Amino acid sequence: MAVPRDPSPALGASWLSFLTMTHDWTPTIVFNGLLGDVFAPGSWSISAEVFLYIVYIALAPLLDRLLKSERVILWALGTLVALVSLFYLGRVIGWWLPTTEYTYLGLDYWLYHRSPFCRLSEFTLGALIAALYNGRRTSAVTVRERTVSGIAAGVGVVWALALLLSGAVPGLSNQALTLQLSWGFAPSVAAVIYYLARCKSPVSRLVENRAMIALGDASYSIYMLQWLTFSTFMAQGVAANALLVPKILLAWLMTALLSLGCYHYFERPARSFIRRLLAIERLRGLLPGKRAAVPLASDSPKPSNVRP
Repeated sequence: MAVPRDPSPALGASWLSFLTMTHDWTPTIVFNGLLGDVFAPGSWSISAEVFLYIVYIALAPLLDRLLKSERVILWALGTLVALVSLFYLGRVIGWWLPTTEYTYLGLDYWLYHRSPFCRLSEFTLGALIAALYNGRRTSAVTVRERTVSGIAAGVGVVWALALLLSGAVPGLSNQALTLQLSWGFAPSVAAVIYYLARCKSPVSRLVENRAMIALGDASYSIYMLQWLTFSTFMAQGVAANALLVPKILLAWLMTALLSLGCYHYFERPARSFIRRLLAIERLRGLLPGKRAAVPLASDSPKPSNVRP
């Protein structure tokens, strides 16, 4: 809210939506913009994630009961990817719910890109990939698994690049945007993540070094701050901007430094404080007639010299 805007929007009744992080659950328009962009551009995705975390409370027990074997997980993965891909392929071709122009304030833009509902398929895909990895992580990687997952990751990279570039091809841009803003990259990303996590290779070093891990820890801060640095350095727009490449590099450098600082001096201490405040042991101790099942560290007795 401290970022100056012209005109400066009033907070009004939207404070409750921001407080509960539900500000992008509906296509609410404020001052010619979606509510999720008014005060903190980018926070719309956090609003979607809050919805998905709530869904996961119901989804986790179901996955735990059903996903008892690798075969079931693979069938679930294949079925999900096939059905969702067929749905979006039908939209692109025009078989059903044909694509329309994706204007910023259009309903299709919100429904198929910004809303938490269209992200359920990606979230489920991520949960299934994690279940597959967890089911196999204690066993050695076979030659067949390395080959199949490597091919899937390679095809995924090629498809992602092709989809990205097709957005600049006349006559394909709208169809490409339909996929880019929704499901288009999800299977590729899932294949690459699984391959890098499961099959160690020279490529894995690109994402497992200390610098990348540190930036990964600070990824939320990077996501929330990048718009601020880029809007500052790109105030004149891309076409009319002198020294464009140095400014882009400087914007990334400033984003990284600010994000690492925010993570270490704000995000991590705040997270630790909240976890201590909401520790299950402390909450159990507050219930009437109940005692904490596990004493807090500060309440634990001093170690004695009695041998076990």
